[in-house]
Amino acid sequence: MSLFGRSLPPAIYAIAVLLFAPAALSADGPHAVQVTSNSVTVRDLLLPAMPTDGVGEDILGRDVLSGLRPGEQRILAPAEIHLRLSEIGIDAAARGWFWPHALIITRLSQVISAADLIAAGEQAIRPQLDLHPGDAASITPVTKPRPLLAPLGDITLEALVRPPRLPGGLWIADITGRQSGGAAVLDCTIRYRVRITGPVLVARRALRRGDALTEESVLQQTRDLTNLRGQPLRTTDQLTGLRVSRAASPGTILTTDWIEPIPAVRRGQLITALARVGAVRASARVRALADAGLGDTVRVRTDEDRAEFLARVAGPGLVEVTVLP
Repeated sequence: MSLFGRSLPPAIYAIAVLLFAPAALSADGPHAVQVTSNSVTVRDLLLPAMPTDGVGEDILGRDVLSGLRPGEQRILAPAEIHLRLSEIGIDAAARGWFWPHALIITRLSQVISAADLIAAGEQAIRPQLDLHPGDAASITPVTKPRPLLAPLGDITLEALVRPPRLPGGLWIADITGRQSGGAAVLDCTIRYRVRITGPVLVARRALRRGDALTEESVLQQTRDLTNLRGQPLRTTDQLTGLRVSRAASPGTILTTDWIEPIPAVRRGQLITALARVGAVRASARVRALADAGLGDTVRVRTDEDRAEFLARVAGPGLVEVTVLP
């Protein structure tokens, strides 16, 4: 039986090929092979002088090695090449294929720069900042990513943004790179610090709790809004019907945490109560026992007999009482 017969075990077969390969095929060094996909086919392994007459595409297109990452390099010794071909039913020696030296196989790749990864996160964060006219935002990466290798071809970078739980916290962007077919080929996570400045209304002077807000009590300044709790007031048009809910020192940024609607009825205020008994309407002066807004229910009391009852606020200084017959 021939030394290169199919009946020999693959490992012994590969060693025999190394020992008896023709010297005329020797080369000065390893042969470089470059591939673009994650697999290496029979065609990729063949040296330029190797005969391919009568070899069908079904054989040349068979995978010999798979799972190569972008930029990864593998070295296949001649014995391993023969063994891998034998495992897929190809007798290399019978076809006149010999490898005098190892093959250096490299999967070609492209570099996705750190700047491109950072920009993808910034572009996804900015629309979520709810910026107003005149606002400026600086988005700075806290963790700078390394450049990543990706397969050749068009890569689209997508970013899934996670806002901070508390004002002033870090924004997180999970970056995914996808090929045109939709397959994910890279991913990384970048954290950003965001700083927002913009025009807001601040207290011009010291304000006491319950003071009504007017154009004279505020002024507009450009301030850092990053760590604010609540939404800031931006223009004097927003002041109508508002007062401060707690004392504010000069320069305090007025936000929804510092303001409340001016009540239509105030505690201790003498107001008018309208009552309806069937078709008869009557009115009386009563005193409000709490602050209340329009439509709220408030407890009131008459000064004469100190009787208390509930009424609905119908307007400034006015409540309605419905008395069933």
